[in-house]
Amino acid sequence: MVLVSICALSSANSYADSIASTLESKKIYVFVQVLVRNSDDQLIAYQETSKITIFDLAKLNQLLDQSSGKIDKSIITLDGKKYDLIKGTSVISPSSSTVVSKNIIANNLEGSSQILVEADHDGYPIIPGDKVTAIWTIIRPAS
Repeated sequence: MVLVSICALSSANSYADSIASTLESKKIYVFVQVLVRNSDDQLIAYQETSKITIFDLAKLNQLLDQSSGKIDKSIITLDGKKYDLIKGTSVISPSSSTVVSKNIIANNLEGSSQILVEADHDGYPIIPGDKVTAIWTIIRPAS
């Protein structure tokens, strides 16, 4: 029992260290969880990824600042520093069968779409009737 607790604590500390080092180097940390449910609401796929590409950090921060009501924001403290903890959820239902291997955050302005963030993960098949939920967790220095 003690060994399990020590392992869990060690894992939690290394995870927190990973977030802290990412925040130090990139000024933002993004993590995505993807759930796929079939038409009977049964979970058929679950994936997590922190394999993230940020194409325009300034525009992403601007979008996050302007998206009140669409996302949940709170303040957390890591190593004595304050950070915004931002959570957002997107849900899609496909109109045709396909395989999905990326989720994105895009800025839609004046009829055009600019991809700001891309989350890359193993592909999963989806068919009409499925529901894909992407839960985005973003941590950045508090403004």
